[in-house]
Amino acid sequence: VTPYGVMPEDLFRSVVDECIELNVPVIVLCGFGELFLDKGIRSKLSYLRNKRPEQKVSLTSNGSLIDRDMADFLAGCPFLHTIRISVSGFDPQTYKNIMKLDRDKIYQNVLYLHGALKERGSPTQLRINGIYLDEVYRENELDSYLAFWQEHCDVLEVWRPHNWTSAYGYRSKNIAAAESCGRPENGPVEIMWNGNYKLCCFDFDGKEILGQ
Repeated sequence: VTPYGVMPEDLFRSVVDECIELNVPVIVLCGFGELFLDKGIRSKLSYLRNKRPEQKVSLTSNGSLIDRDMADFLAGCPFLHTIRISVSGFDPQTYKNIMKLDRDKIYQNVLYLHGALKERGSPTQLRINGIYLDEVYRENELDSYLAFWQEHCDVLEVWRPHNWTSAYGYRSKNIAAAESCGRPENGPVEIMWNGNYKLCCFDFDGKEILGQ
């Protein structure tokens, strides 16, 4: 298993500088781990803002560490194009089974963030995305989930989980009808925490390294 860590500040700045030099339209901060576990995330976001104020930046999180202080900070970052929060499950037990977190705490965090963005008149788009599993969701739970989140975000996405290449079997495979997603030639470029450039996000273990 490939080790994981936090991207050092100097490497982060180097990657950002190169992205800006190449006129990359959107820089997305995410990965295999919770983004806000990075104690230097505010410094890194400030560097992005100061380096190129008009640069579009998107974040992905599970919302567990976006407390009120962090939410207010994010609401004051107008350069953030999108904040995407992974929320799977409406029933507390369903949520815990999938996300392994306290549903009520996360819901409160996300609702406060949504309110803070609206109160500040922030242009940042709040997106909620979740996975749907027949064997995990309770009867009519998806309807409740959709009804709730449609009122508390800008974009709502729900899909069945991917297989993550061959790691899972959530989706049936039809090799004869398979088509390339176009990566890596058509992007996005996936830079790991240690600077390695891997094939794509579905290469979760970083087995196909294309450069550094």
